Amino acid sequence: MKKQDSLLVLSATLLAAFSLVGCGDEKSADPNDNEGKDVIANSFDELPVCSASRECSVGYVKGEKMEYTCVDRKWLNEQELMVSGSCQKRPENGEDEAKNPVFTAEDYLNSEIEYGTMIDPRDSSVYKTVKIGDKVWMAQNLDYRGEGVVSYRGYQDFYPVHGTHYFAQYAKVACPEGWRLPSYGEFEKLISSVDSSFVNGNTEDSVAVSEIGGKALKSPLGWTLNGGSNESGFSAVGSGYVTKDAKYGMAIVSTPGESACFWSSSGYGVESWSYGTLSGTNYNMFALCLTKDDESVTLKKRNEALSVRCLKDE
Repeated sequence: MKKQDSLLVLSATLLAAFSLVGCGDEKSADPNDNEGKDVIANSFDELPVCSASRECSVGYVKGEKMEYTCVDRKWLNEQELMVSGSCQKRPENGEDEAKNPVFTAEDYLNSEIEYGTMIDPRDSSVYKTVKIGDKVWMAQNLDYRGEGVVSYRGYQDFYPVHGTHYFAQYAKVACPEGWRLPSYGEFEKLISSVDSSFVNGNTEDSVAVSEIGGKALKSPLGWTLNGGSNESGFSAVGSGYVTKDAKYGMAIVSTPGESACFWSSSGYGVESWSYGTLSGTNYNMFALCLTKDDESVTLKKRNEALSVRCLKDE
């Protein structure tokens, strides 16, 4: 072979090699290559059967740009997966702990306050309690998993104090023997104990607001903004709420750290709703609510699944 021909062959070979490397780099940088997905489909209907052997497999639907996870023979979207609590993973060793802080339940309490202890005889769960004024309150959210409850199972590794969320009709009977839901008036007294200027004077069919009381009731941790001083020891965290989309019936989960509401025993009522040809019933009661946005605390009617803080019987 002539020297000139050899150079041409070598040049062609190098060009092909560089082309292959370039293609490889381009592919690895493609954000749409769906790396790490177990199944890729163009539409939800094209996902394979969610069999027992596929448990916790992840499917990516290109047409929706959405992930689904196979749980109990059903493909769940991210919100449904969060409520189910299945197939959840803690961060791998070496991941940024600042972005995924893992606290113990007692980290949310006030270390300068002496707390008591209550053991729920139904499941042996142990809760811290705190005396505020002349009342003894649970200082942590109830986590008894009886009938009709939903929860942030997917977040519990990072937020161990969210507990369980109860719809109103189940919250009424959620507390263990010797404990009960606080009344509207008892929540008023709780607010008054942390805000001396709070004077409601309203009946139990109206909204009550304290602009500053929330600060003393909120834990410094567990909020995306405006954590509290927790000087009361109540130690409220942003446990949020869970509801259902009227049209699709799927769970709608609020973002942890943005709000918290605790059921009272007052104002129990029933509301009917309709959405096109669909209809149903919501149960509601008054609840004490806090938010990340400011230091307020509000008593108002809610109908979602909320948290429970039981009050000790006198």
